[in-house]
Amino acid sequence: MQQENDLSYQKLTWNLFKECLFQPLFYGPLATGIFLAFIDKPVLSLGAFVASAISFSYYFLLGKAPRRRIQQQIEEQIQHNNEEKIRLDQESRSELHQELDERGRSHFENLIKLEQMLDEKLMNLGNQLVVSQLVKMSKEVTLESIKSLRNRVIYTSLLEQFDVQKLQRDLSETKKKYEGERDVNLKREFRETIQALTNELNQLKKLETTVEQLEQDIITAQSSLRGSILLVSQPKSADHTSRLEQQVAKLRDEVEVARKVNQELARFGIDPSMKA
Repeated sequence: MQQENDLSYQKLTWNLFKECLFQPLFYGPLATGIFLAFIDKPVLSLGAFVASAISFSYYFLLGKAPRRRIQQQIEEQIQHNNEEKIRLDQESRSELHQELDERGRSHFENLIKLEQMLDEKLMNLGNQLVVSQLVKMSKEVTLESIKSLRNRVIYTSLLEQFDVQKLQRDLSETKKKYEGERDVNLKREFRETIQALTNELNQLKKLETTVEQLEQDIITAQSSLRGSILLVSQPKSADHTSRLEQQVAKLRDEVEVARKVNQELARFGIDPSMKA
């Protein structure tokens, strides 16, 4: 939160600085001072430079109206960006919902329902730091779970493109040919084929295991969001803040685990942002 405020202040200061440079009361005396310096009028030139500096300083340091105007422009831009981000996210979620199978759609709908319920509960807890952290981590849990659902569509489709049983048959037949072959060159070729088929089957097995882990991560995320809802629904007590902090830590760990699984999928040679 503090970083966002710092960024806003930096943007305000930078925009105000740029606006100062284009004020007639700044660049007019500045240009006049440069001209007077060329025609050898040092006293008048210095006076023009001082006037330009005073104008710049006044506008930059004391100009409340331009500050308010620039701040409003920045706030409007931030609001527009946030609205656009929400719109794109909603479109992306709608597309994903249509692509999911029945089980995936059930996971997705549960996640969205839990997200909405938790948002409503958290609105009534005030502005404590731990509440802000819980809001942030809950959002990350939901976003990572939706990413897992999207990857589940993509990589399940990828697995369906391979005939594992045929690969296993080919491997078995190649091994038999290798054992019965006497020609050294052919044996080397069979050995290379065996290695290639074995590697492919191992990769598919790893991919299948990783996709199964996606499913578990999505289920865990739903369970954790339910736990967060129950926790924030309880009456405040002496250890309530401590339990909220523990829940934040738990959500953070689960996000890291899910993120690693999603990153692991990138090693299988397909861009997770692609559609199935």
